[in-house]
Formats: sequence, C-alpha cells, structure tokens
Amino acid sequence: MIVPVQTGASPTIGNPRTLVNLGRCFGGFGHDYDTAPKGHRFILTAPIGPEGGATGQIVVVENWFEELRRLVPTN
Repeated sequence: MIVPVQTGASPTIGNPRTLVNLGRCFGGFGHDYDTAPKGHRFILTAPIGPEGGATGQIVVVENWFEELRRLVPTN
C-alpha cells in the first residue's frame, strides 16, 4: 500500500491505495520483502510460473556480480 503524505505546518495524509498487487506472496522465514537503504526501491518474493503458480524449481546464481560485469561492461 502507498499513502500520500504532505508535510508542513499542517501535515495531511491522503487515502491509501494499492501499490503492487501480486496476490499471495510466499510465506516463509522472516520478511518476504526488503527495501533499499534510502527507501526508493524494494524487492519481494512472489509466486512464479503459469498463472502465478510455483514451478517447483529454485534457481541459485552464484557470483552474479561477475556475471553482471561480463554482460554489462562499464567501459
């Protein structure tokens, strides 16, 4: 959910609305989401596969920074 807020001498709080609707997210260990330090981005877990169903597979990517550098050179 997201709620607009205006600060100042008389702060106002707007109406909440849905920011992202992904249905049911995975329940698991700890949080199903996290935010960037400044709060401008977030990541969350969600079902994947046909019609939102789980595929039964987990893909683990190791050393993904090196793979990213290879695929997207900065020079």
